[in-house]
Amino acid sequence: MKRLCLWLSLLIPYMGYGQLVRYVAPATLGSGNGLSAINAADFLNAAFWSDVQLLLRHDDVTVNFLAGDYRRAYTETPLVLESMGNGQHALLLQGDGTNTIFTIPTGYATQPVMVDIRNSRNITVRNFNFTGNGGINYVLRITTSGSTGNFTKNILIEACTWTDVRGIVYGATGCSYGGTSYVTYKNCTFKRIGLNSGSHMIYNAYDCHHISIIDCHFEDCTGDYVRFRDNCDYGVVKGSTFIRNSGFPDYYFINMPLFNDVDPGDETFATHYAFTGNSFGNISYPIGFLSQGFDPVGCNYLLTAAEGAVLTSGTTVQKKSLLLGNFKINTDEVRIYNNTFGSLTYKVTMSSKTAYGAVSKGWTGIGDITATVNTSATPLSWELTSNTTPGTWKNENTSLAYNLGAGTGNMGKVFTGTPPLTVGINSTSTQSSPGFLPYIPTVDGGGVTRVGYPSSNAIFTLQDADPGYSTLKINASGSGNPAKFSMYDINGTSAVASLFFTIEFNDSTSTRAIWTAILGNNSTPGSAGMFSNASTLTATGNTSNPEIFNAFRWEIKTSNPSRISFQYRKKTEETGNASYTEINNTFFKRGQLYNIEIYCNNSAVDHIYVRDGIEYIVTPRTYDIWADGVKLNTTGLPANQLTTGTVINSFMLHGTNSETNVIQDNSATATLGSIRMGFASAALPVSLVSFEGILSDKGIRLNWVTVSEQNNLRFNILQSTDGAVFNKIGNVTGAGNSDKRHNYSFIDDNYVQGVNYYRLQQVDMDGTTTFTGKIIAINAGLKHNGFNIYATVDNHLIATIYADGIMSGQIFIYDIMGCKLAEANISLNRGQTTVTLPANLNSGIYIASLIAGNRKQSVRFFK
Repeated sequence: MKRLCLWLSLLIPYMGYGQLVRYVAPATLGSGNGLSAINAADFLNAAFWSDVQLLLRHDDVTVNFLAGDYRRAYTETPLVLESMGNGQHALLLQGDGTNTIFTIPTGYATQPVMVDIRNSRNITVRNFNFTGNGGINYVLRITTSGSTGNFTKNILIEACTWTDVRGIVYGATGCSYGGTSYVTYKNCTFKRIGLNSGSHMIYNAYDCHHISIIDCHFEDCTGDYVRFRDNCDYGVVKGSTFIRNSGFPDYYFINMPLFNDVDPGDETFATHYAFTGNSFGNISYPIGFLSQGFDPVGCNYLLTAAEGAVLTSGTTVQKKSLLLGNFKINTDEVRIYNNTFGSLTYKVTMSSKTAYGAVSKGWTGIGDITATVNTSATPLSWELTSNTTPGTWKNENTSLAYNLGAGTGNMGKVFTGTPPLTVGINSTSTQSSPGFLPYIPTVDGGGVTRVGYPSSNAIFTLQDADPGYSTLKINASGSGNPAKFSMYDINGTSAVASLFFTIEFNDSTSTRAIWTAILGNNSTPGSAGMFSNASTLTATGNTSNPEIFNAFRWEIKTSNPSRISFQYRKKTEETGNASYTEINNTFFKRGQLYNIEIYCNNSAVDHIYVRDGIEYIVTPRTYDIWADGVKLNTTGLPANQLTTGTVINSFMLHGTNSETNVIQDNSATATLGSIRMGFASAALPVSLVSFEGILSDKGIRLNWVTVSEQNNLRFNILQSTDGAVFNKIGNVTGAGNSDKRHNYSFIDDNYVQGVNYYRLQQVDMDGTTTFTGKIIAINAGLKHNGFNIYATVDNHLIATIYADGIMSGQIFIYDIMGCKLAEANISLNRGQTTVTLPANLNSGIYIASLIAGNRKQSVRFFK
């Protein structure tokens, strides 16, 4: 299948190596222009780094740090990389092997930092070497600070060393604050670090997330070797070595501590960690969770005597329940596997201690929780993903990127609908008539962008100082009538669409708002044109919106301002009532930037997207949602009213109900950026009208029928024993190009006892593959006493039952949660009986149970 690019390929951040090369040295060499080694710039020259930032708008850049001692970053002023990098191009800071040295000399006052990466992204630091015993809070700090709107993300620290750095106050290095994410330390070495028990090697703290430590060596520290403090979620330590020699104190190798010095406490535990393939030597407690001080709201970190008894001597089930109930730690999401602990008794511990004036509830101490954690060899779903590579449809043929920094009219950077503007309360923009917003860059000029609101208390601000990352800040309206941004009637789309964007919510806990994102087709017959008018998508009630494929929202509630509730909308029928169901209320936080990915399938057949090398199936009329590399739904979320097969060509975000301290205003903001879309061909190469299976004397016979084929080389037949992992067991040649009916069959004479699952994979002449139909299940557990069932496209179930004689029976249908959905009385003949049952089921996994005579049998099937 050939691809047609409408505009630009997806703008995927990557850690590439520079096309442009510049040079710096401990002091100016030659002309100091940085264009060559003999003319290297002073590494502290602010004008040089400003030029580098300009270059990054168009190319990757490598900055070579020549051999020498860069101690001036301590004795004079730190090397600060502020708001450096962008989403398109990577910056590599390359040292000269072991010869690029940052010395921290003694004899000076303690300094805050030596190298500071702040509000920056897509940066690799390689071959830097730090040493010296001078006093310093952090040698290399990675952080997000201030209100610039930039966040620190996608940072790689590789092959760097910290050796004999004994004046550390907090950390040799570390990440801090919300907005700092996806930082990796790889092949780094830390030896002989620290001043006292408060000195640590890698100190991560305060809501940073997705910090990975891979193949590093840690040896001798006066404090913790690695810390994840206060909600540092999604932490990984993998393939690393931890050593403590004599003369160094016995502290944690990996510690998740909290220090709640105010009442109520303001630090909380995270719950996603993976510590795998590490070697731990000569320490009492290698991995620990530690709570000191007061309880946060909703948590009970201080334990009663009875709870302490559970933590120290309860069963595994009791301990898991206590950890989840009191500490909000789900140990199923803490994977600790294939580590070498030597002869240590306690591998993973939980400690609860009083401090800062907090009063004991009856117990303080330490408990062994080793048996509670996940020890599976299989990585958790969040371990398999990254935020840097969004997925693509297997048969994707068009894509577009919407640049908020180009293509606007002459209406300025702020739209409020008040003088000097005279356009009222909305502005539309097309290629032929640009307005406030940039137009949509389609080849044929199709598509409209719009901002609008019903009153004067909403504001839209274009923030495009950095062409690599331009954004639109939206101030929500203070009522239920929305401040609305939309893109609609985009040409060249399909019923199978992906949408990517970044979003950030302002970090003031005094503000409340509801932000709703919606996809669909603005021109659907019978619709009011939700994407082009001033109305709000209702949260409840039976108002029909046939133009809506899906909707999801972030609700910042007055009742719980510290959490953002993320919800999806359910409404599948014209007359049914709408409602929102919560997906998560802990993932999203104020003041952090999130990469959102939506994969929508409004066609009648399965479609597949590939993300980080993994294939994900989206069943008909469902969609998936990802945020920062984490898939937020476990099964496909149901579509709303948009008719099957209708193309998805519109997207909008609207903000309502803004208030501060219970007073309506427009202070709640959301900042939107990096909007991209991808579209797959909804018309598959093969039109499959049936796919069935039956157990026969020769084996399991599979039959399928097509009514049209385009460039169809063959069908691969895939078989599975669990319905999840499929293997090829054969193939059947296709008809090439045909608009006639073709009947196909295949016999599996090597099936397994029990349930066998089958699906077809169509192969094009050019090797492109597509899954063509549903999964069917055939129960081959008993040749003459079997039971299998499958769903048809016309809302029926067909059950095939083998009985030893004439008898009556019952069939029950359950959902995956065990709720009974249907039942039917049946009569069975000797041998095979086929029964057809009406069943209007949504896409998903179901259980069918058969009771006949003295026999009960259950099988799983898919719709």
